Amino acid sequence: MAKSKNHTAHNQSYKAHRNGIKKPKRQRQASTKGVRSSCYARSPLDPEPISVLLFLYFLVQICCFFFHG
Repeated sequence: MAKSKNHTAHNQSYKAHRNGIKKPKRQRQASTKGVRSSCYARSPLDPEPISVLLFLYFLVQICCFFFHG
């Protein structure tokens, strides 16, 4: 008895490109599903403005200390 074919990629690329290979849609916000409080649902990439200002203030202080003695 002859061996049977196990795998071929014939026609797969053609079928994939018929409707175009698209990038996955980017989520604009993290899902808050299952989160009880909105303070925990905020994205870690969006820090509070006060903490950003404090960080910048201390960064300027450190730079002044090192560059101006």
